[in-house]
Amino acid sequence: MTATPITPAQAKVEKQDAMPAEVFEAFNELIVQNLDPLNCVSKVTLADAVSLIMSKFRAHGYSYTRQMLYDNHWLDVEPFYRKMGWEVIWDRAAYNESYPSSFTFKG
Repeated sequence: MTATPITPAQAKVEKQDAMPAEVFEAFNELIVQNLDPLNCVSKVTLADAVSLIMSKFRAHGYSYTRQMLYDNHWLDVEPFYRKMGWEVIWDRAAYNESYPSSFTFKG
């Protein structure tokens, strides 16, 4: 069997397939929960996303750690939601600011 280089399109598909379903389940739940239906805008804090993802992992018997979310880039959901039609804005505080990091989803 011969291996060939992967295309960018294949890499994107494989990356999405490698994302645990719990990540998308948590983000979907938080988007709906925080949705302003008038403007179709939802703000999801990083802390809420991490907490709900970890809760879902535990409920399914996985022993994933918070660090694994970062190491595996499982919180880098922006391109997947953009592909589905959302405008996604990631915001985090600069060194001289202090407020919660968040994702804003605009439909």
